[in-house]
Amino acid sequence: MKRFALASVLSVLLTGCFTTVTPTVFNWTLSPETEVSGASKSPKLGEVRLAVVSVRAPFDGKSIAVLRPDGSMAFDAYNQFASVPSALVKGSALDVLRGTGLFRGVQPSITTADVDTSLELMVDEFALDCRKSGERKAFVRLTLAMVRHRQVVAVGRATAAAGTDDGNYSKAFGTAFARALSDAAAQLVKE
Repeated sequence: MKRFALASVLSVLLTGCFTTVTPTVFNWTLSPETEVSGASKSPKLGEVRLAVVSVRAPFDGKSIAVLRPDGSMAFDAYNQFASVPSALVKGSALDVLRGTGLFRGVQPSITTADVDTSLELMVDEFALDCRKSGERKAFVRLTLAMVRHRQVVAVGRATAAAGTDDGNYSKAFGTAFARALSDAAAQLVKE
């Protein structure tokens, strides 16, 4: 009888462990626009190497950073990046920079080609902007520096945002990133 009572109590207690529904965690990537609006048909700058790509803390975590109306920041436990943003933006940056048509060529940091001009990309903010009531946008702020013979020869700074109304964070962050990087790259030509 004691065994039956103990088994009954244990089965009731353990039932909750086996029937709870775990919330779904979504993993997002970057899906930047491959065609850059206003892309140059003839390169204005030579061959470059994308030497450095970094994302400032605390935006380089897998959980999406959320900017709140009160100035604080939260991290979304259910919407995450598939990898840390610094890894995601590296390949996307190559695609976007090549798509601008501003450069004769854009090489990755691992190239063995003799390229005397480098680009250094610092992503200053990479977050979901919820600071305005009723608005939710992917927000990117970045700085792109062109370096030749260890001297900074031009700097471009840009911000961009893209709506997330369709719920596709890959598209929204990719679009905001592509717009900001294209705008920053265009500033390199003006200097």
